[in-house]
Amino acid sequence: MKQIFAKYRSLPEAVKASLWFTICSILQKGISFITVPIFTRMLSTEEYGIISLFGAWQNILTIFATLNLSNQIFNNGMVKYEKDQDGYTTAMLGLSNFATVSVFMLYLVFHTTLDKIFELPMSAIIMMFIGFFFSAATSLWTVHQRYKFKYKLLCFVTLIISLGSALLGVRFVQLESLGIARILGDTITITAVGLLIYVLIVKKNHKLFNLTYWKYALKLDLPLIPHYLSMTVLGSSDRIMINSLCGKSYTALYSVPYNASMVVQIITSSINSSFIPWTYQKCKEKEYKKLNEFSSILLILVMVITLIPSLFAPELVWLLGSNKYSDSMWVVPPVSCSVFFMFLYSLFSNVELYFEKSKNIMIASTGAAIGNIVLNYIFIRMFGYIAAAYTTLVCYIFLSVLHYIFMMKICKEQQIREPIYNVKLILALSAFLVIYSVGVTILFDKPVWIRYGLIIVILLVLFLKRRLLLEKLAIMKN
Repeated sequence: MKQIFAKYRSLPEAVKASLWFTICSILQKGISFITVPIFTRMLSTEEYGIISLFGAWQNILTIFATLNLSNQIFNNGMVKYEKDQDGYTTAMLGLSNFATVSVFMLYLVFHTTLDKIFELPMSAIIMMFIGFFFSAATSLWTVHQRYKFKYKLLCFVTLIISLGSALLGVRFVQLESLGIARILGDTITITAVGLLIYVLIVKKNHKLFNLTYWKYALKLDLPLIPHYLSMTVLGSSDRIMINSLCGKSYTALYSVPYNASMVVQIITSSINSSFIPWTYQKCKEKEYKKLNEFSSILLILVMVITLIPSLFAPELVWLLGSNKYSDSMWVVPPVSCSVFFMFLYSLFSNVELYFEKSKNIMIASTGAAIGNIVLNYIFIRMFGYIAAAYTTLVCYIFLSVLHYIFMMKICKEQQIREPIYNVKLILALSAFLVIYSVGVTILFDKPVWIRYGLIIVILLVLFLKRRLLLEKLAIMKN
């Protein structure tokens, strides 16, 4: 233990910060994941469906109500206005609040029509906008802390929000078994913490309106809105359309296995976040062979990770949702497979971003989002809510193909003759995963020992190939 602590203390501050940010992210999502089986057992499927629908609309409306200013745009401003970072942060808070109030006023004017579209109580929408107003302060402050590698207070605040939201949510649902009670717990926690941080930000700089900073942010941010919206629609439209076409109970039935499948994305997104700087470095040095070799190892690793939820689908769904959600286990395999293609398209888009071809990313994401809406409308009506899992998979495959085409176009323009990624391996892994995702569902109705036997075989293969795996992990570590 002394050696471990000594090694930790010797780490650069940036590495320590990166480590704690990752731990914090896992804990935050972990606490949220742990509460799912509590709420699914305390609430009816219809009431839990309200929570799922609220989350879907929240993801979409936050783009317009906050302009997603805490994303890439904020970091750009931190660099450009390095001497006035506090002033820039306050100005972004002001701009975000202005967007929130503007969108809320529009909602109040047209709320009769919009409430029919949202299919949520007006009180839930009001709480959503209160959350937008105060969460903007927390989001901007969080990015500012990350930028300056200040991780201690950030980790504390993150845990307070996660624990507070979970505990208040459980208590309120105990008092009244309604989905709106869970939403209220979230809103109170976000507002209380956000208000404190809001005061902290404004105390450092009072100028919420700064025309120079607002114009700079809007110039960069507005062209990205279609991309943000498209990717959010791709991740949320299935729940909204299931609610509209099938009902709130089916939204809940879909959301529980969907969340179970997406747990592995915590790992894959962390892998990609670490891989991006290395990709940029190799592209800069034109060492495409190393990029090819290392990405192949990562793809195999991600493929193995995405196999796991499908094999345990019945157990995962029971654990998270109890027996009343058992019919929804068929959603897990295609959604788990989608995680692999999410990682795959990000590999291609990383190269596009390095060569500053962000327009291609917008075209690809918009195409995939429109395709998802059309396919959902057709196939949910024909086959029910489970079809949404397969349309999601198809759209992420389509997104990967589009990004690959755009990446190859860039390679041709840049006269890159070496293959950046191993296409044959990608095709083999992709084909295997798609066939596996369809095939594994056959085992759900069979005796449980067949699935467990398959799990033992996979573990045995990994054990026999342990030396090769350790060699590859050593390469990754280096």
